[in-house]
Amino acid sequence: MNEFCEENLNEEFFDAFSRRAVSSGSPSLDGSLDEERAVCSDSEVLNVLRSEKLSRQVKGPSSGDLEHECARERIQATKAEVLGKSCSHDGHIAHDHTKSGIDENGWEDLLGSGHLMQKILRAGHGERPASGQLVTIRVKCASNEFDNHEKLTFPLGYNFHIDAWDIGVQLMQLDEVSALKTTARFAYGELGLDNKIPPNQQQEYEIELLEIGEMLSFEDKTTEEAELFLETLKDRGNFHYKRKNYDAAVRLYKKGIDIIEKEILDSSRLESMLASLYANLSACHMKLNDWTEVLETTERSLALHGNNSKVLFRRAQAQIIRREYDDAIDLLKRAIKLDSSDKFMSHEC
Repeated sequence: MNEFCEENLNEEFFDAFSRRAVSSGSPSLDGSLDEERAVCSDSEVLNVLRSEKLSRQVKGPSSGDLEHECARERIQATKAEVLGKSCSHDGHIAHDHTKSGIDENGWEDLLGSGHLMQKILRAGHGERPASGQLVTIRVKCASNEFDNHEKLTFPLGYNFHIDAWDIGVQLMQLDEVSALKTTARFAYGELGLDNKIPPNQQQEYEIELLEIGEMLSFEDKTTEEAELFLETLKDRGNFHYKRKNYDAAVRLYKKGIDIIEKEILDSSRLESMLASLYANLSACHMKLNDWTEVLETTERSLALHGNNSKVLFRRAQAQIIRREYDDAIDLLKRAIKLDSSDKFMSHEC
């Protein structure tokens, strides 16, 4: 799985996307997101194969409190009673600042929690962008030069950048300049970002909304263009997965799946990508202990690509949880035959 950083997403990528850029290759079927191989220990799974008896000490890792809190507050941020906003029929946000709490210095508490504050420095005009639209912004960061961008283009609502930008920009008008203060919760969290952003770093920004582009659409895009975007979307999901932000990864993989299944007329050439997205989605659900979804997503992935040993292994784990022992054993044996070189799978079998 490739490392994925904020700086990899810029206006050149989306300019290329809108100019019918051609991808340099087909997507790989990674299915490789299970860094912690299983919810069962190595010896427990081997015991299943040797004696066909199941260990009763099965427990999966769950996502951290930060990710769940972020998800809850993101949901709150979309509700009218929290942000004091309403959506029109076309999906644009109509935000009435007069109904929101603005302090004597002009700062507005967007979520009512003190975690995300916004202040208009220069008023804009016209509509505000909606989720799914391409926007171009200028960013000046008072706390870290890494986050300075003269021109940054990305689609809103796709978790391509920090939540503070996604929320704040949707409340801005064209040519508006706003100051944005955010705690780490809506920036880079308790992990920071590599050696560029320290852990638990509060961030302060000056953001100018330079352009509001078209709504992202794939109806008139070529398969190569769709692959280019979907690969970026999947990489971003992988980035969140590595940070144990499984909820964000789930949203991104699901967006990719929806694009292929609902928006692209001829999706037959994207079956490999679709199988990979379902495979990665199953890894997230396994981390979240959502075993019903693990069964659903592994079934969809295997229907497209039946020889993925890691997906077979995840499905077997879900069946162990459901006490479908015979089916689990059959899947584990299939996985071993497909990947006999795997040290874990082939050990003593």
